[in-house]
Amino acid sequence: MKTFLKIFFILIILAFLADIAWGYFSGSGLGDIKEYISDFISSLMPNSDTTAPDTSKTIAVLQKKVNTPPPSVAIDEVDTNLQPLPPNSFEEIDKYALSCPADAQRDVQSLAAYLQRNAHSDIEKARAIYIWITNNINYDDNGFNSGIYPDNSAQAVLNSRKAVCDGFSNLYLALGQAMGLTIAKVGGYSKGYGYYDGMKFKKADHAWNVIKISGRWRIFDATWGHGSADNVNGKLVSTKRCSNYWFNVDPYEAIFTHLPQNTNMEYILPGIDLKTFEAIPRIDPGYFELGYDGRKTLKKILANSSLMLPKCMDVGTYIKAISVPEEGLLFTDKVYDFEYYVPRGISVALIDANKEWVFFKCQKDTFRLEHYTPSEGELQVGVRLYNGLKSYSTFMIYTVKAAKAAS
Repeated sequence: MKTFLKIFFILIILAFLADIAWGYFSGSGLGDIKEYISDFISSLMPNSDTTAPDTSKTIAVLQKKVNTPPPSVAIDEVDTNLQPLPPNSFEEIDKYALSCPADAQRDVQSLAAYLQRNAHSDIEKARAIYIWITNNINYDDNGFNSGIYPDNSAQAVLNSRKAVCDGFSNLYLALGQAMGLTIAKVGGYSKGYGYYDGMKFKKADHAWNVIKISGRWRIFDATWGHGSADNVNGKLVSTKRCSNYWFNVDPYEAIFTHLPQNTNMEYILPGIDLKTFEAIPRIDPGYFELGYDGRKTLKKILANSSLMLPKCMDVGTYIKAISVPEEGLLFTDKVYDFEYYVPRGISVALIDANKEWVFFKCQKDTFRLEHYTPSEGELQVGVRLYNGLKSYSTFMIYTVKAAKAAS
């Protein structure tokens, strides 16, 4: 029996070391590997929690909410606190890509030659391609709705200026290769158009790209970066609204919506399988754009599948959460602090389920609300932007429940 246990233990260690080695050569950083080792050691320790996991609490695709204060609520009209947005470090690259002349768009080689002329690093080359594709290629609604897809090769997409995800990723791949990038196309599962909480995937439904930047693989999805899609009378209708989020995405963030068929292309430690992907919540970009860490979030959710996260929405401006409740479930008997950096915000407010408004104190570009005790129900965090409107766009939603009385 002792000999068997020794052999079994040695096999576990060998498998563990092989997993680390694979992660390293696949592009995982030392920080990922150190945290993976720490988690592995922790998993060997006894765990007293025997509660069965609850996978029912997942985040749905969110619709934008807009609130207008009632007449009784005083609105601060002062906008002297407005600050400039953070600078775009790719401003020159973006302008150059968008100024591409028609004669440079004849074929992949001529377009690649133009785009790389002003790009001096891998990230700049990847950016030039991303900006050109998301601004010049439209989603092929008819192809998607009919199931009849025209040629989605890179040159065909360049000619027609429309594609589904296969064509977007083919063009990205071809331009990237022509510009000397270490790039690949990835096929897999996605929580995008048509997804609902708890959905089981029968087949892969999406394609995107990965590019090695400074020795680490990053996620690039020009299809989702191009815009969004809605269901109108049972048909997909796309809207072009270019987003920077799907450029150079951390794999630990993308894993909540993108799962490669080839699990070796996840670039996270530990990797997850399709069953786990189906169980974890979809997390929209707004959550990570506020500053939440993908790796820490994944670790928490894998450890506690019933964990609720705040629902977060993109409202079209730069917002960073400095100090906010990290979990989406709050309690009535507890005190919470909120602090946000909103350089183009005029005012920030909490709106509870009773439509009671509580306004944040503003100091320059930072909004604070300290020692707030919520009431039961839905709690929204809304911002009034410098856009001439008096309405507040909701960018975070919490759920508040009554605390259980002590027995």
